[in-house]
Amino acid sequence: MNAVKHPIKRSFVFFLIPDFTMIAFATALDPLRSANRMLGYEAYRWRLASIVGKPVRASNGVECAVNTSLEDERKKMAGPDRPNMAIVCSGINVERYQNKSAFAWLREEYN
Repeated sequence: MNAVKHPIKRSFVFFLIPDFTMIAFATALDPLRSANRMLGYEAYRWRLASIVGKPVRASNGVECAVNTSLEDERKKMAGPDRPNMAIVCSGINVERYQNKSAFAWLREEYN
């Protein structure tokens, strides 16, 4: 019997900034989860990141656990765990959370 070959998997990092908008985050993440279920295999993978790897509170007050920190994500940039895409989830007061490490990571991810 032939093994089923699946297309290349895609990976995402959702970078959560304090006071991020939960509905925008869910709208980006849930189609990936649904697609995996419909396809019957993990075509899409994701990690949730914050600046220091601690939970982040959304604008609606819900705290969201994360898998990784920006420091850990920067270490993955040169290896097989480098994400295909980084998505920044923020809210209306994003300017309050400017961070040099985050800007550097985004520049590295873009290149």
